[in-house]
Amino acid sequence: MPYKDLLLETLEIESEQTFVTQTVSTPGKLYIAGEYAILEPGQAAILVALDAYLSCTIRLATDNLSGTLQSTTIQNEPFNYTRSSHNQPGLMPGAMWPKRWAYVLSAIETVERLLVELNRPLQNYHIQYETDLEAENGRKYGLGSSGAVTVSTIRALLRFYGYSAHPLIIYKLAAIASLKVSTKGSFGDLAASAYGGWIYYQSPDRQWLAEQIAATPSLTQLLTKDWPQLVIRHLAVPHSVDLVIGWTDAPASTDELVHHYQQNRETESDVYQQFLVNSQATVQQLAQDLERGDVTLIQKGIAKARQLLRKMTHYWQLPLETNHLTQLIEIAQSYQYEAKSSGAGGGDCGIAIGSSHLNRQELLNSWKVANIIPLPYQVTKPFQESE
Repeated sequence: MPYKDLLLETLEIESEQTFVTQTVSTPGKLYIAGEYAILEPGQAAILVALDAYLSCTIRLATDNLSGTLQSTTIQNEPFNYTRSSHNQPGLMPGAMWPKRWAYVLSAIETVERLLVELNRPLQNYHIQYETDLEAENGRKYGLGSSGAVTVSTIRALLRFYGYSAHPLIIYKLAAIASLKVSTKGSFGDLAASAYGGWIYYQSPDRQWLAEQIAATPSLTQLLTKDWPQLVIRHLAVPHSVDLVIGWTDAPASTDELVHHYQQNRETESDVYQQFLVNSQATVQQLAQDLERGDVTLIQKGIAKARQLLRKMTHYWQLPLETNHLTQLIEIAQSYQYEAKSSGAGGGDCGIAIGSSHLNRQELLNSWKVANIIPLPYQVTKPFQESE
């Protein structure tokens, strides 16, 4: 079967929606376990999608070759563009992308490249973004805003052109778009935002993907291939497992921490390999325990994941678990919750897991006293095909 036909089988065409104003809301993410190790192909992590959303609204522009990108966030000024041709994907060459709009422009270029391959004439549009992923002062919670904006842009554009895609296609398009901007991430945030719910994730080989992007002229061909080592599946976690989130109001520098980590992993191969082996075993066991709803074993897994990160932190002198995050964890433990830092660490969020909301309110009150801000978000439902 031709690649284009194979891809079209995974795209649900809703012709009545073509060029109608669309609003798409995409959830943020949090890591539960597997941070840092997930940067290696085939390594596993567990993430959740949260009901803190980044919304993207797209409407048809009346001007023939121009449109705007706009965001309500403090950092982003409106961006006006003029398109040179209705058959040329992307709004401008990548070298000219303003940094603050890079993920959006890359997502647009990627989707438009697919649309040209599907013989769809390109339109112009106004796109507006609103977000719950930042505090009122503009500080990010660390819930994956770049991933959410990439996924949201892709979903909104596809719907605008009348397509509703499987989460795997959304993820792959987002990974291709993100790789054009940065090669450092694991794309776990994209998986959580595209799939929703609790996610077991194994990262693909980014080097392979970069080579495929360079060597494969057909985007439809790349989208329909199996990507080596990529695994994304939902975890059916019972409601009796209670997840709470605390924010330290100290945004982490993810790129800086990841860069430091990547430098060290190349020079301490034996230590690094053992970290990977231990992390993989811990995450895989934790995934099983989460689906069984065994809170005692889940807490054991969370404690083990924290221990592995702390050992790595100490060995490589990474400022992963700050004093404030340690305080968050110790307070949670005093209320029979097990806790750890989430994501890159160095600030941002910590997560705590307990049993059936037992002692939840007391824990949240104690966090507030310690100037740790409880975030009110819950795990979203899993997204279905073509949702």
